[in-house]
Amino acid sequence: MSQSDFDVLFKQSYEAAKDLITREFDDSFLEKYQNYSFYIDQLVEFLDSVPEKSEHIISQTKNLLAEHKKVLNRLENEKTEIGKKISDKICNEHIRQKYTAKSIQSALLNKKI
Repeated sequence: MSQSDFDVLFKQSYEAAKDLITREFDDSFLEKYQNYSFYIDQLVEFLDSVPEKSEHIISQTKNLLAEHKKVLNRLENEKTEIGKKISDKICNEHIRQKYTAKSIQSALLNKKI
């Protein structure tokens, strides 16, 4: 592979990373992440095949690594937010059922009297 192949792979990976960082978390997010993973895998294969890396390749790889860290942070934040939403939903449902049960129990006790 040549320098231009690296530049194409880098550009695709970098743009995919930027898109993931700014993209709203919706149904297409997973598809975009899979594309990003594919580009990163191709780039890693290229880097493994090149014994002597030029300064250009090293600097571009460092730039991409910085963006990759942002992508990972974004994924971690989304995971945390989803976990919080699930936890809140479970707690709210538990509280609703608990007080509904107490309300029903209280109503039954009042009818017996």
